[in-house]
Parts: sequence; C-alpha cells; structure tokens
Amino acid sequence: MRGLRTSSLRKGSRLAELTPLFSPRRRIMISLFVKCTLMILSDGDQGVPDLPSGGDKSIGRRETLMIRLLDRHDQDPCNRNTTRPLVINQYCKDFGKMMAKEFEMSMIGELTFFLGFQIKQLKERTFNYQEKYTRDLHKRFKMDDFKPIDTPMSTNTVLDVDESGIKVDQTLYRSMIGSLLYLCASRLDIMFSVCLCARFQADPKESHLTAVKRILRYLKHTPSIGLWYPKGASFELLGYSDSDFAGCRVERKSTSGGCYLLGRLLVSWSSKKQNCVSSSTAEAEYIAAGSCCAQLIYMKQTLLDYGVNLSRVPLLCDNESAVKLANNPIQHSRTKHIDIRHHFIRDHVAKGDILL
Repeated sequence: MRGLRTSSLRKGSRLAELTPLFSPRRRIMISLFVKCTLMILSDGDQGVPDLPSGGDKSIGRRETLMIRLLDRHDQDPCNRNTTRPLVINQYCKDFGKMMAKEFEMSMIGELTFFLGFQIKQLKERTFNYQEKYTRDLHKRFKMDDFKPIDTPMSTNTVLDVDESGIKVDQTLYRSMIGSLLYLCASRLDIMFSVCLCARFQADPKESHLTAVKRILRYLKHTPSIGLWYPKGASFELLGYSDSDFAGCRVERKSTSGGCYLLGRLLVSWSSKKQNCVSSSTAEAEYIAAGSCCAQLIYMKQTLLDYGVNLSRVPLLCDNESAVKLANNPIQHSRTKHIDIRHHFIRDHVAKGDILL
C-alpha cells in the first residue's frame, strides 16, 4: 500500500517502542490504523468544540454536522425520504475521494457480499443474511441429504457431560461449533442453542454431536433468515433481558440473555452462562438484567460520541421480583448474598439512566 510506513508513529510513544517487536504484517496493520486515524482527525478540523461533557473530542466536524443535519430533517416527515439519502450519498462520495488521495483503491459500487455476509439493498430497507455461508456449511459437513426441521433444539433437550456416552471426533465438533458461532452474527434464533453446545467442546459425545446436527437441520429449513434494517428508523434505544434458571445441568448455573434495539433495528444480542449459582428465578433474572444494563450503558455512551443524547433507556424484564429488587436500594437479608457487581443496575436505575 502506498504511503504506509512505521515512521508515521510518534517518536517516544509506547506504541512506537513496541512496534519493532511485532511481525511485519502486524506492523503494517498498525501503520494503516495510525495513518487512517490521523487522516480522519485532520479532515475533521481538530474535532468539535461544542460537544457535551463526556463526548469524544476526536469526532470530526463533518461527521457530527452530518448526524445533526439528519436528525433535524428526520423530524419533518416530508424531508425524511428526500434529504437524508442526498446527505448520506454526498458524505460517502467525499469520504471516498479523501481515501483515494491517500491510498491506491477503486470504487466497486454498492456492497453485496463481505466475509460471508450477503447484503441486499432495497429502496426502503437493507437485508443482511448469510444464506450462501449456510449452504456451504451443509456441503462442508456433508449434511445436504438430511431432512430439515422446524426448531434448533427441542424443549425437553437435556445436555450434560454424558460420561457414559460414545466419544466423537473433537476436531469435527469444534469445527462445527466455530462455524455456527460465526453464523450467530446474523442469526439470533440459534444463539442460545449454539452456546449451549459449545460448553462441551473439551470432551464431546454423540449426544452433543446430535444436538449440533439438529441446529444444522434447522438452518437447512431456514437458510434465508437474516436482519432487516428499514430506512428512517429512530435512535431510541431499547433492551430486553431474560434468563434460563438453572439451565446448566453440570453446574446448575443460569443463562443470561438479552437483545438490544435501536428504534426498530436489532443491533446487538447476547447469551452467556452466569458466573454464580442463583437460588431463585428472581435472582437469575436480576443478574441477567444487570448484564443487559451494562450493555445498554455502553451503547448509550457510544451514541453520545456521535451526538445522540438519550436520557432514560427502557429495559424490559419479565420478572416482577427482579424489577422490585432493582428499584429498591435497601439491602434485604434475602439479597445480601448477591455479589456487589450485580447491584450495578440499582445505581443506574436510581440515577435515571435506565427505566426498568
């Protein structure tokens, strides 16, 4: 690439001292990152001075003005479908010209395929999916002839260590899990099932492999499911939290789950086994809500860097006891055993950052 040298790093900085220790490929990546960062910051006219406290001063003036311009025109329904595309298209053209001055590159038009993701850009919406990647998985693991199924996992499925079960190829099992985890980047519906099967990669048995193959059979039934992103969506943040009480048959720990929407757009989701054993569904839901609260606070701060200021972010929980615990700052005898870090949500509910 033209114009990439490690000499662009500031002398005496910690990064400049560590760069000679990296491989040549890693040094090129670091130089590319530094050069792009300096180029974007210089194009932004030294940042925006009127950002609110806590905002990132490194945001360029052009980026912030574009966001504010879009927000102002979105308030008028007559301008929403006319001005917004024009502003975005002009910004993309300017950014492409700026990059072309520094790097040898060519414009290939709208994005349609990237690292296994297929992008279909329609007039009023954009659809992201991984149909080709899904079909390649069936060919790779020789499951083209398997019958499709309607669900990724049965409701009465119980997975444990299965010490008396028949062992299977560990490399094959891990390869399946890794491929499915990459597919979870656009498939919320298989997140819980894949993460559950991923817990047995150390010593997989035939029962575990059968559960993974069921997920692949479900994907054969629904290869085209993906994410819809309609135009004109708002920047209102919303979160949902839930938990699977004592779902782990090995350690009897619960699983926290959450999904986060920006307007009508699903932008993030998670499924993770909790670090401690919960003694009740209320405690499991309370811990899950705390994890979702941390993610919402992170997303709220990220949006603030782009000029979007949100006051109270709604977090929906389907357990009334967990909601009462989060809204009550008093430490009761029945909750004193809960670790301090799980009371993170109480502070933000009291401050008004989160509306539970």
